Order: sequence, then structure tokens, then C-alpha cells
Amino acid sequence: ISSMNDTTGAVGGRSGTNLFELTQMTASDALRLLDAEWSIPKDTGTRKVLLEAVRELPQVFQLRDLQGTDPDHVERLRKIIRHREDMDPMAVIPFRDAFILVDGHHRLDAYRKAGRAGTQVPVWVLAETPSKAVLRAGKANSRVRLQMTERERCEAAWKLVKLSGSGAATYSKAEIAAAASVSDRTVANMRATRRKL
Repeated sequence: ISSMNDTTGAVGGRSGTNLFELTQMTASDALRLLDAEWSIPKDTGTRKVLLEAVRELPQVFQLRDLQGTDPDHVERLRKIIRHREDMDPMAVIPFRDAFILVDGHHRLDAYRKAGRAGTQVPVWVLAETPSKAVLRAGKANSRVRLQMTERERCEAAWKLVKLSGSGAATYSKAEIAAAASVSDRTVANMRATRRKL
């Protein structure tokens, strides 16, 4: 794992929009801006970055309908971090001098609660568009770690249908179904409902 912080060639080179402004946007607007400015990062793959460089954009990448993270799960992860140095890398996309978290919200919270501020943590810098990274977030959370409930999977699918319908991203029925672990029929019904709204 290399230790680099250069995000040259990453998302965020043109508009002047900063990360705070992105957090104030709707999911559709933020994703549309990220996709419009995206280019393949120079340095992808697994490496370590400062914990403070990993930032959240939950309205886009946290498909689970939680008010934050599950405290019990975070505590279990914090204990694991205390007993060993690092956990699996968190998936991120670069944005200027920071990295937007795609998958690993509970791990990020656990690193913070374990007092790892000022230290480097493992990340996996993705070489895919922000829209495709949203699908990755859905797939990761629908099948591993803290499992999504059926309700959460349906809410994730609905969020993806809304993003796709807003023009912020274009996802096929199969991509949405796979990302949220719901049936194609469920996605079709959601799309029909979306068109009526």
C-alpha cells in the first residue's frame, strides 16, 4: 500500500464547487456535478491516506436509510481496530484534496471513535465514475457486513430509481436490482410510480 495524497486528475477540477457545497446539494445535483467533472484518477487502487481526508457525501453514497451509523456495529469495529492496525480498505473516489467515501461508513466512524485522527487509513481509490460508484455502494451494503433489511433495500432501490429518473445517472433495471438486491419487478414498479409523480 503506497502512501500518497495526490488527487491530480480527479473529480473537481473545473466548477469551483467545494465539498461543503456538495453536501448541501440534493443527491441528484451532487451526482450530476461529480459525474460532469469526473476523469480517471492517476493513482487508483489500494493505498493509505489521512483519516481526515476521507469525507462523507451521504445523500449520494449512503443508500442505507440510517440516521448515521449503527452504534453497536461501530463499537464492534472499533474494538477490532484497537486489536489490529487496520481494517479492509474503504472505497473512495477522489475530490480535490479529499476522498469521498463510497463504501465503509461504519469503518470510517469506527476509525474516528478509535482515536485514529492524524493517522493514515487504508482506502481503495476507485477508477469508475461516481454514478457507477453509487451502484458499488448499493451492492456492497446489500450483501455484506451490516446487512440491509428488506425495507432498506427497497429504499436504496427507490433512491437509485430517483437518481436515474432525474437525469443525474442512467441505471438499467438490472443494475438497480443488483445494487439493491431487489427483484427486477420491484424496480419496474418503482419506475412506473416515479413516472406518475
